[in-house]
Amino acid sequence: MFLCRSRSEASCSRRSTVRHTGGCRCGAIKFEAKSEPFYSRYCHCDDCRRASGAPVAAFVGFFCKDIIFSGLEGSSYGKDPIQRTFCPTCGSPIAYCDGRIDDQIFFMIGAMDHPEQYPPLAHGYARIAVAVSTYGRWPSSNDRQHSPSPTRLTTLCETRQ
Repeated sequence: MFLCRSRSEASCSRRSTVRHTGGCRCGAIKFEAKSEPFYSRYCHCDDCRRASGAPVAAFVGFFCKDIIFSGLEGSSYGKDPIQRTFCPTCGSPIAYCDGRIDDQIFFMIGAMDHPEQYPPLAHGYARIAVAVSTYGRWPSSNDRQHSPSPTRLTTLCETRQ
């Protein structure tokens, strides 16, 4: 269930010529924002890290009144005051709403059709950020020293069972 849900274009008071669209991985849920975003940030908090399954999550924020959803109704999970929505079919995380902030929804930047349009401008909870690289740089796909072979990964998985 989307806590910030608007089904009609009549609810969108501010109009934008730029379309901000997105959806889940399988296409069962689609959304469109009819205004410019007011927020674009990384979040390093424990809840966002666990919900995204990544060391950091990135969000873009819009006002609920400017959002139109189509397709399936999303499922939700959360610990008060945060409610997170995801696709019940493919499991893709879609957005979160914060019960302490009225009328705002924060979409996962990865759920946007053009994520490159929303570069995060700040880091939240940076003091507890998980290190994503201990090498001082991002390893490239050609960097065999830091990329285990498929055989090595299989061996690691088998020894942990």
